[in-house]
Amino acid sequence: SSLKLLDMRTKTVLYTLRYNEFQTAYNWSACSISPDGNYAASFSGNNGNLFVWGLKDGKLLKKINSDGSGGGGISWGLGGSSGQQVATLDREGKLCLWV
Repeated sequence: SSLKLLDMRTKTVLYTLRYNEFQTAYNWSACSISPDGNYAASFSGNNGNLFVWGLKDGKLLKKINSDGSGGGGISWGLGGSSGQQVATLDREGKLCLWV
């Protein structure tokens, strides 16, 4: 139910983001930071739901339900109608673009 963002150089926790419905299949989860550094996105390893947190206050801003299998990789880049998009790849090879 929590996601910790680490600085791997210093091995310190930079942010702890919590939401009860955020669950991972392992003791780790892939995460991506927005290009402007204000947001973090990750997706649940159990069901593929996408979660977006604000890094300034650590609050969940959006949960998007998915029919995916979870796990895999995530990347946040510039693009889409909003100027930002998130790409996720689940364990079954399904690629989703979230704009």
